Amino acid sequence: MDVPLSGDVLASAVVAAPPPSVPREDAPLAKRLPFTKRQMAIAGAGAGALLLVILLVATRPSTGTLVVTASDPNSAPVKTVEITVDGKTRCQASPCTVAKLKPGTHTISGSAVGYKKTSQQNAIVESGDRTQLTLLLVPEPPPAPVAKPEPAEPPPSPPASPPPEEEQSASPKPTARHTGSISAPAVRAATQGTHASEAATTAGKPPPVVASGSGTLTVTSKPPAMVYVDGRPLGETPRQLTLPAGPHTVTVVNPDYGSQTHKVTIEPGKSASVGFNL
Repeated sequence: MDVPLSGDVLASAVVAAPPPSVPREDAPLAKRLPFTKRQMAIAGAGAGALLLVILLVATRPSTGTLVVTASDPNSAPVKTVEITVDGKTRCQASPCTVAKLKPGTHTISGSAVGYKKTSQQNAIVESGDRTQLTLLLVPEPPPAPVAKPEPAEPPPSPPASPPPEEEQSASPKPTARHTGSISAPAVRAATQGTHASEAATTAGKPPPVVASGSGTLTVTSKPPAMVYVDGRPLGETPRQLTLPAGPHTVTVVNPDYGSQTHKVTIEPGKSASVGFNL
């Protein structure tokens, strides 16, 4: 039950109440601040956490790392490969580690001998992270075989000439005992003169009668020389030849000693000989 207070009672109550405490200027700081110890502890913890966050953000790396590995379709590593990042060659071998890349998307490609150039691939690099990327290199197909042109048909061969009637002896060919080669002009000069003299001698006369059968002719010379019978080369002296029966013109030619010509007549079934001294 409330009891009404009179004016005197109220006045005495006001006088008796102590005045509010006012901090003195010389009092300690803790007593002068309007905060409790708990509030100050909470404020200190918050400031420490904020400082820690600031330090973490400040010390976190601002770049990332990219590791590129090249392999073939069988997952076998390709060691020698040129790896390009953002259009710039970074490595000549795999694996390729590219550090200090700015965060974001980067374009990577690779090429190697014997492999097709890879299409560009994108990789996202984040700050402080290590991003892995594998490039697949496809081998180039083997070159197509080059079609060889068909050989042209050879021209028709001329009719075979009949074999020479004279036969060389079965004895081994003597080795050349002179130096130098017999020039074609020397042979032509020796044989043409003989033919010209024969033409002049036989002009206006009927052709000689050619005897049937064959005989043997032995040709010798000092020094050795090439033998020409009726303008045909038949080897080097000494030489034994089988010739058709009838007259023949025998010429020997030596590039160092000149040439000589003799006429011989071969009788059927008989042997004849002719010698030259150059």
